[in-house]
Amino acid sequence: MNINQFLKDNHLTLVKKFTVLWAGWDCDSGWYLTENANGDKILVATNHGSPYIGNPEELKERIEYYKEITKVSEEVLKELDSK
Repeated sequence: MNINQFLKDNHLTLVKKFTVLWAGWDCDSGWYLTENANGDKILVATNHGSPYIGNPEELKERIEYYKEITKVSEEVLKELDSK
């Protein structure tokens, strides 16, 4: 099922599409902040291209991963600059 059909079937309105990065994985990078008729914000993610209602904890885990990868990358650059 494509994202537009999923949103329609679940009576959700797209607020913002954003990218979630996965190391070594080319799919499922498009996630969506949506809103229902009551104004509640709903996270929609994908699994092998199939949309599902996501859990904010999944996004928090991704952000923590980004922070760790950024920290390591900055440490490597610092080492390179120190020579």
